[in-house]
Amino acid sequence: QDRLLLTMLIAGFAGFLLLLGVAMTRFTSLPFALPQWDNLDRRMIFVFPAFGFAVWAIDGIWGLLVYRRHRVAAGLLWAGALAAQAAALIALLSITSS
Repeated sequence: QDRLLLTMLIAGFAGFLLLLGVAMTRFTSLPFALPQWDNLDRRMIFVFPAFGFAVWAIDGIWGLLVYRRHRVAAGLLWAGALAAQAAALIALLSITSS
């Protein structure tokens, strides 16, 4: 019924895919250890897409559960998931920039 809320839910999944795509494309150009992060293993950048998926799944399911009674609450959950994914994307780009 609500196109805006459905669009936000779909955009959350697209945000996860964007995080995963950025991590995959930047992975090959990274050194084996990230010296600016105390020689952190480069595979750790995949924590960001995992975080994006977890936020989308938890907020998405919770939003679907409360949608019938509290549409505004569902919208806030889904908007919060988008904001968290945007912050994760900014952090990922910051860490992987050369």
